[in-house]
Amino acid sequence: MLGILFLRKLSFLLLASLAGFLAISCRNSDISESEALSQRPLGRTQMVVEDIIGSIKAFSKVATERAASNRATIPASRLRMADFISELKEASPKKPFEEELRLSQGSWRQIWSDDQNPIPPGQKIIKSKVYQVIRSDGFGFNFGIRAITLPNGAEIIATSAIQLQLEAERQLGLLKVTFLKTFSKQGDLSEEPSLAELAQGLLDGTRVNDNANGFKQDEERRFPRGPVGAVGTLETIYIDETFRIAQGPNPYSKVVDTFILVKSDVPQ
Repeated sequence: MLGILFLRKLSFLLLASLAGFLAISCRNSDISESEALSQRPLGRTQMVVEDIIGSIKAFSKVATERAASNRATIPASRLRMADFISELKEASPKKPFEEELRLSQGSWRQIWSDDQNPIPPGQKIIKSKVYQVIRSDGFGFNFGIRAITLPNGAEIIATSAIQLQLEAERQLGLLKVTFLKTFSKQGDLSEEPSLAELAQGLLDGTRVNDNANGFKQDEERRFPRGPVGAVGTLETIYIDETFRIAQGPNPYSKVVDTFILVKSDVPQ
């Protein structure tokens, strides 16, 4: 592991001083050193960025799988991910805020997060099935799939949806997020053809209390008993057409959470 850490730091020294090749290590202990290192020509900034993003995606998959069985691994994963993000910020200058807003619009699937929101006993969030929709009209939705263990030991799957109000804080370069209301349904989102269409249906009411495959609006649970009324902010750390990293203080713990997402309108 120390050897891989050394190679990672050395690679960025080479970027500034040599005319050879840049080695980017994904620092994933489940991947061999020879597989983890890739060579890219110097001066190819976009290739460097793509290599770092590839390493983040690979580590996100491993870290999410580990956290699903052992949440105690999250702090260590947070530290590793912070290193990756620092390298990405160094390799890719931050975009103008208006461009960040434009690129943020659409449907996203979360591939990693270190948030540790309170979870009711007997419930588990399936981290690989968390989604977000950001609309151009200032509204958005978070979708999450939960496995719920009943008193008799049986397990059911349920989907939660949180409607968001999104306001641009241009002077601060932040997105203000207010949690407006929550919805739920039994089952997952595997039959949904489009997250954007589902968000529209929840907004206009056509997917609320629809016996076929609709959601029910939950009884309002105001913050801190529930999410309704909670207010937070999100800062875009990196974004392009298909990949996004955002950070913001958790309304419950005040710890800054990191969210890594890829563009995807079709739920898994």
